Amino acid sequence: MHILELRNIKKSYFLGKEEFPVLRGINLDFDKGEFISLLGESGGGKSTLMNIIGGLDRNYDGDVIVDGIPQKRKKKKIWIAIAGIR
Repeated sequence: MHILELRNIKKSYFLGKEEFPVLRGINLDFDKGEFISLLGESGGGKSTLMNIIGGLDRNYDGDVIVDGIPQKRKKKKIWIAIAGIR
């Protein structure tokens, strides 16, 4: 089991009725102790993805699973597993 799993993460921003997709079906797995780097162009969705992982943005499609627990089902809590406090 992975410590963090991202499954089909999708996120769009809207300006009026116009939709601007930022994340399109992101699937990633992270194991305990891994060091990960996130690279991309300006406006490519790096900060948006980190906000979703950190629980700051809950308006997205897909699943963020921390230590086997889907995070959309939890109330707002600090994600201890991501902070490395285990």
